[in-house]
Amino acid sequence: MSSILILQLSDMHIKTQDDPIVDRWASLLRSIELEIMNLDKAIVITFCGDAAFSGQTDQFEVAGILLDDLFNYLKKVRSDLDVHLINVPGNHDCNLTSEDEEARLSLRHTFTNKKPPNSIIRILLRPQEEYFKFSKLISSNISNFTFDNPFYNSYDICVDEKYIRFHLINSSWTSVLKENDDLRFPLEEFKPSSNPEAFLSITLSHHPIHWFMMPDVRRELRDLIDQHSDLVLTGHEHENEASRRTIFAGGDINYIEGGVLQDDNDMANCTFNIIRINLSDKTQEKKTMTWNKDHFAASSDSSEPVKIYNPNRIDRRFQFKPKFERWLDEIEDPITHPRVSQLQLSHIFSYPDLRKILQSESNKDDEVVERVRSENVFNEMKDQNKAFIIGYDRSGKSSLCKRLMSDFRSIGNLPLLLDGERIPRKCDKQRLRNLLDKILKEEYQRLTYPEFEQLDKVNRILIIDNMHDGPSDSAERYNFLNIVPEIFEQVFLVAGDDFYFELINQQGNDVDLFFSYQRYEICDFGHQRLESLTSKWMTLGLKKPNPVAIREKAIEICQKVQSVLELAGLPHTPWLLIVVLSETEQTDTPFIAAQNGNYGHLYQAVITVALSQSKMKHFDLSGRFIYLGEFAHLLHKMNQSTISEFEAREFHKSHCDRYGLPFDYEKVRDDLLLTRMIRKDGDEIAFRSKWVYCFFVAWWLNRNLNIQEAKDAVESMTKHLYHETSANILVFLAHFSNDPIVINSMRETAASLYNSSPKAEMTNDISDINKLNKVSSLFRLPNTNPEINRKVIIDAKDDQMAKRTRRSYDGRNIETTPNNEASIKDNLMELRASLKTIRILGQVLRNGATSIEEKEKKAILMEILTLGRRILGNMYVSGDE
Repeated sequence: MSSILILQLSDMHIKTQDDPIVDRWASLLRSIELEIMNLDKAIVITFCGDAAFSGQTDQFEVAGILLDDLFNYLKKVRSDLDVHLINVPGNHDCNLTSEDEEARLSLRHTFTNKKPPNSIIRILLRPQEEYFKFSKLISSNISNFTFDNPFYNSYDICVDEKYIRFHLINSSWTSVLKENDDLRFPLEEFKPSSNPEAFLSITLSHHPIHWFMMPDVRRELRDLIDQHSDLVLTGHEHENEASRRTIFAGGDINYIEGGVLQDDNDMANCTFNIIRINLSDKTQEKKTMTWNKDHFAASSDSSEPVKIYNPNRIDRRFQFKPKFERWLDEIEDPITHPRVSQLQLSHIFSYPDLRKILQSESNKDDEVVERVRSENVFNEMKDQNKAFIIGYDRSGKSSLCKRLMSDFRSIGNLPLLLDGERIPRKCDKQRLRNLLDKILKEEYQRLTYPEFEQLDKVNRILIIDNMHDGPSDSAERYNFLNIVPEIFEQVFLVAGDDFYFELINQQGNDVDLFFSYQRYEICDFGHQRLESLTSKWMTLGLKKPNPVAIREKAIEICQKVQSVLELAGLPHTPWLLIVVLSETEQTDTPFIAAQNGNYGHLYQAVITVALSQSKMKHFDLSGRFIYLGEFAHLLHKMNQSTISEFEAREFHKSHCDRYGLPFDYEKVRDDLLLTRMIRKDGDEIAFRSKWVYCFFVAWWLNRNLNIQEAKDAVESMTKHLYHETSANILVFLAHFSNDPIVINSMRETAASLYNSSPKAEMTNDISDINKLNKVSSLFRLPNTNPEINRKVIIDAKDDQMAKRTRRSYDGRNIETTPNNEASIKDNLMELRASLKTIRILGQVLRNGATSIEEKEKKAILMEILTLGRRILGNMYVSGDE
């Protein structure tokens, strides 16, 4: 987790070296030390004004010694971290004791939000002369205010190539002894830089915005701050408060008012804030430290993590559209967490380990495999101009694409995300430009294609998800792959691993282009990632997590989850791990569905848990399953993935009339939105996830296998197993049903696939396999710390996992029914259909282990084995040729 710590100090009001805060300073240092032990990036000390009581030189000297002690103490305790100190002046930092109050007020009346003549500026700045010297002494950086630069300044820190910009405002340059809400500020002097682009922007001002003159200054300065800030830190009020404001254009800004380190009217009042910012998920967590007799302790108003991100900052060079940005952080599977109302991808995501395929120059078939660890994946991607990433079914390919989009954008690049099915089947430069114009309008604000086309190439990145859904014609893929590098400096192709199998079995012109990309394969969800995921899952929603207890419990749960999955022979897919994990955390009994190895029933459990969050208590669970099943069937029958709001109302009315239900459409729709079953985009209604859609189509088929329409649908799907949606529906149906209709249709399909190919004999034809080197099974436990030993062992297991060659799984496709032009033979889809057939018949055997007659089970098993031999025979023959 990438995080920084901000110490928000304010209103110290130093009079002499005998002040109470001087005696309390050592305790302040020790209280901060405890908070920075698990910090990994940087510490920023922000002093929000009023270091002195009346702007006197001797007061600043004492304040300077204290802040210098703090800075050096932090550097000593955490010498591995960068420590920064920035500050803004407060009204008490102005020496107004010798000023002519009436003359000062008269000069202020000559202007409001415009910069006055230099002669007036010099006079009004004179009380801050000692502050300017103090500021230069404690923080010798370019953020210091001076007579030449007195109004606005900025300070950047760089963390993991992300810039965090601090906007510093001198709010007190027109202060007087008895202040009212009429401060002035020259708005034209607020000149924030936009280069390099800031990942986060934080504004410091001693005075909150309501202390400025209304309306000329307050309203316009507030708009400027809103347009350039994610977080605003202030002082002056002596009240430690935090708030969140939604601005008109959309987006939230966090405001934190600092407390008071020394209150002349109440010496027991002594507080400061510790703000931890998680750069990975853009959240902030505030802890208020309060003096309690003889030490500082966290007060009860310390907050839980909240988002620190204003998507409508005007200084962002390229802004995602809010709707698209929300989608990037969505988890499309209906997964819930007991303590978090809206679970997001950033809560639980970690990059997968990747298997990097290194090819020798002399022989591209001579492959060397190198593991890219999860924590290094993004840096690896930054260094690649062209990458081809393949992954098995449900391995997290789309989540990987989403995260790459967010992370590339966060460091100032301009990524575009394209789904493979949208690639034009007849691709030329103009068609691609038209497509990119649409993508830009969907994903970015205020960015036109002409502007995009004229940008430096280095900023433009294309990420293609579901490349296997792109053009099936080799020549068209070749055209597309030739055009794309002319527009984008970096290109990332992400596809199902069955697409790779199809590539290596054909001789198209595009094959060499694909192999010119650096190839990666997504590894199984490893032991270290599972521990990390478990710890994140257990920590979510806890106000005061105990790291030691969580680690011990996480290890225990991980062992339990691994045992369940290995016993059942289930794949280590992210969503499945989360399902088993969520159940195992709450009970000592492993998930019963996982024990049975029923993949479909596990997904049914996910959906059941999500639907249990329904607010419509009179609409029971079985009724909602029927409703969603009928809705999925309607979409499938209409050959559409979405329907209009009008059509959805018509379906609802028809369904309620048929079943005698009294429910309003809006209530049912909103409830299904709440439970994450469906999504509503404008006038369109659709299932949130294609997997939920496939599940409910299969559920409807299982419930209606006694009618001809369902029988015909099953028969049609078994003939189009190269079509991924049809195949995925049948995978779910195989979990629900051992009906002869399903079994017989699948057996007929199995017999028809590769029916002209020879069966592998597994003798001379596997001689090359027998020549492979054997793997040593020797194991020695090093004489080191047990925890270190354990990490070394699981890392070695993950290394072995990265070296495994994955078998092919089906890819993802959102087409509801097959394309009539598609053909198994013509488009090399037969391998995909065969693997699906084996998987479905295997699930039939698993489900019917005790309910299908032995003779029938043997026949199914023989059909699977024979098809497998024909697949291998076909590959061996193709290889010989």
